[in-house]
Amino acid sequence: MLELDVAKKQMAAERKRLEEVELLKALEEPKELPALPSIAAQVMRITSDPKASLPDLRKVVEMDEALTSKILRFSNSALYGRIASISTLTAAISALGFLTVRWLAVTASAHTLFRGTSQQTCDHLALWKHACRCAIGSQLLAKRLAHGM
Repeated sequence: MLELDVAKKQMAAERKRLEEVELLKALEEPKELPALPSIAAQVMRITSDPKASLPDLRKVVEMDEALTSKILRFSNSALYGRIASISTLTAAISALGFLTVRWLAVTASAHTLFRGTSQQTCDHLALWKHACRCAIGSQLLAKRLAHGM
C-alpha cells in the first residue's frame, strides 16, 4: 500500500508540473481578444470603483436600451421573487446590485461579439474548454503569486 501512496503523490506532483509548463507556454503566446463594447467597459470601470454611485452606473446603463431592458427583465424575474414589479432602472440596479449588473453587461456584450457567427465559424465547445483552461490557469497563477513562488 505504501508504494501506491508514493506513486499517487508522484503522479499528482507531475500533473501539477505539467499544468504549470502548459500555463507558461500559453502565457508566452498572447492572443488577440476582441474588445468589449464601450458600454460594458464603462460598466466594468464604474462597478470596480468603490466611490461610484448608483446614479453613475444608471447614466451609463441607460445609454444602452438592450442592456437596460435586460436589467429590468432580470430584476423582475422569478429568481428574485418580487411582490411588486420593478419599473425603473434605478430600482432595478438597486435590487440587483453592482456585481449582478456588471455580470449582465459583460454577458450581454460577449453575446454581441458572437452575433452573426455561424456554428461552423464559432466552436462553442472549444470556447467553453478554453474558458475553463483560463480559469484553471488563473487559479494556478494566483496560488503561485500568493505563495511568492
